[in-house]
Amino acid sequence: MTPSPETIPFWITHMTSLNSTKRIRLHPWGVAVLLAIGILVALGFRTQYRTVLVIGHSMWPNYQTGDVLILDRRAYERETPQRGDLVVARYRKDYIFKRIVGLPGEIVELRNGQLWLEDARLPEPYQVVPGYLSVGRGRLQEGRYAVVGDNRSMASGESVHGIVGKPDFLGRVRFVLPTGKFFDWWQS
Repeated sequence: MTPSPETIPFWITHMTSLNSTKRIRLHPWGVAVLLAIGILVALGFRTQYRTVLVIGHSMWPNYQTGDVLILDRRAYERETPQRGDLVVARYRKDYIFKRIVGLPGEIVELRNGQLWLEDARLPEPYQVVPGYLSVGRGRLQEGRYAVVGDNRSMASGESVHGIVGKPDFLGRVRFVLPTGKFFDWWQS
């Protein structure tokens, strides 16, 4: 079945049915338009987005070693960080992949792997591995955010969690390619 002329994009000058051996021919302007769009997308992707490979177990079971993150480096120029956002941040000399759990001005505490906000247990809508990870109660200063992983069963020495400033955020995770499952299969 051949599509009607109204459904064929302007850059295609000839299209036949899928059963035909004829090829789709592109209009010369169509090639130029597609090439220009491709270049603009590539340049925009390069300046605004970055890919990051997950290494470690602190965000397990939701994310694992080998997953690829698509990071929006300009996200927090347009919006404010929210609780639950996945971020990559500079922490001391490392880059960490964590979840924002505390916002500026809030009193935050982590008791036996459970998040407490203003002395009330805060339900977390994502899967968390329970554990004994504890961080003392404290009020976050202006412009400071509490970040922690989803795997709370890790010992305090193994897990990197902390308080970071907005300038320390490399960006917000917009998309995750779950390629870590392949790494699990490949390593076994």
